[in-house]
Amino acid sequence: MERKFEETPHQKDAEEHPLGHLVEEYDDESTPLKVRKINLLETVGLPISETDILSKDNKQEIKEKIIERLHGGDVSLVVRFSGRDDGLGMPSCYIDNEEDLGDILEQMEDIFTHDPNISHVILQSATPRREASNKVSGRLMMYDDVDSGYDEIVELYKGARSTGVLNLVDPSDPQFHRLVKPLGGFMKPREEIDPSSTLTTGEVVGIVRKLNDKRDAIEIVQSVLRQSRRHSRNDYTLEFSYRDGDLIFTDID
Repeated sequence: MERKFEETPHQKDAEEHPLGHLVEEYDDESTPLKVRKINLLETVGLPISETDILSKDNKQEIKEKIIERLHGGDVSLVVRFSGRDDGLGMPSCYIDNEEDLGDILEQMEDIFTHDPNISHVILQSATPRREASNKVSGRLMMYDDVDSGYDEIVELYKGARSTGVLNLVDPSDPQFHRLVKPLGGFMKPREEIDPSSTLTTGEVVGIVRKLNDKRDAIEIVQSVLRQSRRHSRNDYTLEFSYRDGDLIFTDID
């Protein structure tokens, strides 16, 4: 069955969803984990990309939906895969135009063949290749453990198409920037923005302001993870992207 989410201009207030119910839904293993993460972000009112969730068995529907999205104004799409065991390193494919479709469908068939665990395809709007230089990838890391020394850390990287860049980034890269909030303190840059970076102070201020605007929803996500039986750590991460003044949340960990 198809699930489709818009970019949340009309979403219900998170207050309408009791925390216990959110935790129960997040822990429901009958739904693939990636889908549960999208559901949680959408339910609490955090902005996400337009998303279609399709069964891998409906291959014709997947093809038709990709064509519909490309014809409907999406310049680029990313295809993600989800199943019973959404571990690290799950594949993804970018579609930049309809000419890519044949190759992408072949890749999908190969992925389905080699990983029978996959049950769903997640189709989302993506940053066009030519716009990657203007995109800021980010993650907000929150801590319960006082031994960490921090309440929160924000990490940013400008110029990559995927937020996955933050998993491998060299901290000395001029495009990388980190802000820290010590226990009981205020959020501040660890260092000044590198003079050779294309990241601007205005972008950093805009990101921090928008994160603060979404603080209530972010704290609900943190509370859900804190109570979830599948989340056994004392830290919580929200990944996001920022481009043209828009903050879009992409993942939970």
